[in-house]
Amino acid sequence: MGTRARTPGSGAHVSRADTIEQRPLGRSGVQLTTLGFGAWEIGGGTTWGKVDADAAASALARAVDLGVNWVDTAHVYGGGGGSEAIVGQVLADHPDVQVSTKLAPEPDDAYTAAGMRRELQAGLQRLGRDHVDVYLLHWPSDVVPLAETWGAMNDLKAEGLVRAIGLSNYGSADVTLCRSVAPVDVLQMPMSLLDLDTYDDQVDSATQYGTGIVTYGTLAYGLLAERQRRHYDDWRGGAVARDDFFVDENYLRFFAPEARTGIDQRLEALSTAATEGDVQLVDAALQWVVAQRGVTGALVGTTNADHVARNVAAVTEPLRAHTAAALSAAARA
Repeated sequence: MGTRARTPGSGAHVSRADTIEQRPLGRSGVQLTTLGFGAWEIGGGTTWGKVDADAAASALARAVDLGVNWVDTAHVYGGGGGSEAIVGQVLADHPDVQVSTKLAPEPDDAYTAAGMRRELQAGLQRLGRDHVDVYLLHWPSDVVPLAETWGAMNDLKAEGLVRAIGLSNYGSADVTLCRSVAPVDVLQMPMSLLDLDTYDDQVDSATQYGTGIVTYGTLAYGLLAERQRRHYDDWRGGAVARDDFFVDENYLRFFAPEARTGIDQRLEALSTAATEGDVQLVDAALQWVVAQRGVTGALVGTTNADHVARNVAAVTEPLRAHTAAALSAAARA
């Protein structure tokens, strides 16, 4: 079906001539490359610790140079918009690169119409833009009714302040409720060869209603790229940011000592499937996700420009059919 994915280690040269496929984001009219740059890590903060700002900016700039046409960030990344500020600086001369950002239910009124507008305007100022291409609710609020919030999101879209609206980290029942108010353009969800629960639960309805899917955690927070690594100075080490529910949940699921035996067994099976297909797991993992039904694009974050080049090389090559099938079997075993 395809050829082995090129990687920097195999002597491949990646340039803008190696076109990254673009796909429609549901029915929104937005077109995204199959690889997006995830800007959570470059914001640093309590979850990722001190980040080399120059390296972070260089990684994002390299992605843009190689043809990645969208960046995903959030108002809370980096604490007080630190990630958005970096994205705004790097993209100042690249108005054609699209931005996706997310609104969290912090403070409590953020999911009201007035609070949402206030938070969006602050984000736009940090980004140096007059609109965002994709705006998502980051996670559910316990305070503001979802129907009220989704109506306010749709109003922002109608005004042209955002081009597409979506949900991140929401369950099927909430997605259905939102669809009763206004269309859901995109679902942002965790998805990797180690994490298919949300995708399997929501892909059928997403395709039925013309909702795009973008994935995060696509390389399982590095496990599919550096599966032998054991020591982390950031949230994956378990010593920081455990008061963050997202961090705590994913640390316990993937990185805690009691989880690692089962994770390592799954990684070994996946690595065997990739190796037998003459491709390295880090490349195969990304290729596999973007080949799945309903997926518009996959987010991968890094502060390493060489890793960016490798990821771009991976998504410009398809997996062989037998390798894709072997990975599917291992992922769902």
